[in-house]
Amino acid sequence: MPKNKFQDVIFTAIMATIMVYGMIVYNVALNMGGVRGETFIAALHEMPIMVPIAFILEFFVVGKIARMLAFTVMRPDDRPQFITYAISICICCIMCPIMSLIATILFKDTKDFPTWIQTWGMNFPMAILYQMFYCGPLVRLIFRAIFRDENEKCDILRLQNFTKQKGKKRMGMRAKKSITVQLLIFFMIIWGVISILLMSVLYWTQHLMTETNLEGQKERVSYYTA
Repeated sequence: MPKNKFQDVIFTAIMATIMVYGMIVYNVALNMGGVRGETFIAALHEMPIMVPIAFILEFFVVGKIARMLAFTVMRPDDRPQFITYAISICICCIMCPIMSLIATILFKDTKDFPTWIQTWGMNFPMAILYQMFYCGPLVRLIFRAIFRDENEKCDILRLQNFTKQKGKKRMGMRAKKSITVQLLIFFMIIWGVISILLMSVLYWTQHLMTETNLEGQKERVSYYTA
């Protein structure tokens, strides 16, 4: 993870670029009815607009809020991997509705509240899975390859400081989780369920409309044939 402001800028820029491109490909594929060769080229057209917006939001606003939320659950001396995962989840929970709103305003034909909710619901499962299992690990791998030597020195210094403070007693576990943590977990669970239900409803609605259209066409054909 970044150790200073310069590294933070580079890390956020790489993350925003790869994350935004993946989500644009996903949305273009939904609009085109599947993934084809031109899907990946069409996704590039929105990159000059969406990547700077994502970078500014994450670097100046969302990243700070996500860290605050993550550290209401995690402690600074917890395993770095768990802290990273907690921050990534919080960033997705905040960025997904914001970026879905911006995409609805800029690129959707219908720019209303239901369209935004539908876009948000369709994007959230993809965003959280893509971030946790593919985009996040890839970006961290690229980042470590760029700043390996510098980060190794920082890790050695941090390990020395940790060893000096190892004899100190840890504070006891918190008796109760804060209301912010409970609300965050509740929000994540509820929105995950809503996203799944929304996608199911959309799928079956489209399926029923297709069957209705086919039945109507058959009735018209039989009427003219008779």
